[in-house]
Amino acid sequence: MYLHDYTPRLNTLTPYGALMAVFGIGITIANRGMKYSPSHDTIMLTALRSSSPIQSLGRYYPIRSNNHDAYSRMILRLKDGRSDAILFFEPLLRAVIPNNHAIVIVPSHDPATTNSPVRQLVQRICRSNISLTDATRCVKRTCLRRKLSHGGDRSIAGQLSSLAIADPHVVRGKHVIIVDDVSTTGNSVHAVAHLLLKAGAASVRAITLAQTTYHA
Repeated sequence: MYLHDYTPRLNTLTPYGALMAVFGIGITIANRGMKYSPSHDTIMLTALRSSSPIQSLGRYYPIRSNNHDAYSRMILRLKDGRSDAILFFEPLLRAVIPNNHAIVIVPSHDPATTNSPVRQLVQRICRSNISLTDATRCVKRTCLRRKLSHGGDRSIAGQLSSLAIADPHVVRGKHVIIVDDVSTTGNSVHAVAHLLLKAGAASVRAITLAQTTYHA
């Protein structure tokens, strides 16, 4: 395992600046035939936590924040599955996803939710770019978890206990991008990245539509 283009901080772009962005900042974690063991897992998770390999397109200010703005409201509309929100975020996300990658999403807290708004968004982008692999069903939720916004366990261990790789073949040997709507601690993304690397992904990067922020 090695770290490439190491940037130990969150990279945040303005929503409109994302249209001009070139994806590639941040961290790439690559798997070079490493045999995994509990000790190696611990090393990898420590690296994931310390590096914050997440590129964020904007900021999400919660409703209780005095800074809850139009972008934050659009994030909530996306979570509600509104079509206008999917169309709003589609060009922003497409602009920062490079060719020849498999795209994975962080699954919903509820295993019964199989067609989340984020999945619909990613599938639209994959259908418009034949070089991308739709791997949105690669990672699955194995049991119902309490929503993080309602006080659910935010730890990586808690996430790993309810996640599994459903189809390792779709990511094995491929460069992978994880997409999620909002990142608060980043632990759900870190947990998914950990599983993807163990499944044989060549490299893993992550992008979220927003990073939870409370102060402007």
